[in-house]
Amino acid sequence: MTGFDEFFSQIQVQAVVTALIIQCILSIIAWLFQRRPRLVYTQTHDKLFLVPQRVPDPQEGSGSNANDQAEATDEPGPQDRDVTVQPAQVPAVRALSVFVADYDIRNEGRLAAKGVEITFNYAPMHYDRFPHINVDEKIMRDGRFALKIETLNPGEQISVSLLNTGDQLPELTLVRCEGYGARKVTSMPARVFPLWFSVIALISAFFGVFSFLYFVSLFTISFL
Repeated sequence: MTGFDEFFSQIQVQAVVTALIIQCILSIIAWLFQRRPRLVYTQTHDKLFLVPQRVPDPQEGSGSNANDQAEATDEPGPQDRDVTVQPAQVPAVRALSVFVADYDIRNEGRLAAKGVEITFNYAPMHYDRFPHINVDEKIMRDGRFALKIETLNPGEQISVSLLNTGDQLPELTLVRCEGYGARKVTSMPARVFPLWFSVIALISAFFGVFSFLYFVSLFTISFL
């Protein structure tokens, strides 16, 4: 039994060492992969607002003049003549279509992204960005609208907001930087957990990956 226990103890040690080596190699590969700019972009929302607007009545302007003329003349009052009461008219209301959309562009890499370009298929009526970093605007020969940012630092993010009234918004056609293209990701509002919960989740994920690699290494070494 002693030799049997020693054999399996050696296999377990080898499995632990193998799991640690594999995890270190994977961490180094992930670190090297991050040693470049990594642009990702997403559309946070796209909304249509119907803003009611009252249509002016052309008779409103002449109403005051008619009242002034009636007061100036010596006509009998309402009690001396028959008065027909007209029903109250509801003012006409029309809706103004206001289109709003937001795009977020973020550098998730470990190097600064140089010459970031954000291109739309045509220029919007209004746009804004946050934070208010320096942005160069350009209208291309084919009518496309481009925003160029000199540098987007690691972990930095910029939001571009578009607004059009009465017409559809332009579409985002291209996001890129010098030497690299951007990747589109899907986003949604997410709950922000406390720091202690995030730390526990990170530690649990680390030990979960280590346990998986340990059992795979143990199974592989035992059959070799």
